[in-house]
Amino acid sequence: MQKLDVAEIARDTTTEWVPHALARNIDLGFDATADNTANATADSAAHAVIEGDTLLVREMLVNLLDNALRYTQPGGRVTVRVAANDHRVQLSVEDNGPGIPAEERERVFERFHRVLGSGAEGCGLGLAIVREIAQSHNAEAHLTAGAHGSGTLVSIVFPRAA
Repeated sequence: MQKLDVAEIARDTTTEWVPHALARNIDLGFDATADNTANATADSAAHAVIEGDTLLVREMLVNLLDNALRYTQPGGRVTVRVAANDHRVQLSVEDNGPGIPAEERERVFERFHRVLGSGAEGCGLGLAIVREIAQSHNAEAHLTAGAHGSGTLVSIVFPRAA
């Protein structure tokens, strides 16, 4: 484990995935901002530093991007965000795809679990890997509906490095 900048990893990885998004006619964006919660510092987004393994954090984001692009319809939107305050760094991927039913949201983190009727290929390991990597970094993985109750929002909340 070493100090690493989540915003830098997320920006670089998102940039690498732009051709995949364009091939599917999906708008892929990136946003790094200071968290609006109390105790946010002016430069906190620029210093979204955690203790972690660069390759594992990148692999986690690759799995999240792959899922978002795989399940979002052509013409859709996927946004990667990094927000930080004095205590935490949040990495999130949000899409405006079909979403995951509330009753399935915890189960999709289980190995080999897939939502029936999704129509997309996969083996059901991506989000299980995401959660395992998050846990190895003392982080939490959360899955909710996206903006306005549609799509999917996956957030990984890391403790910020001292």
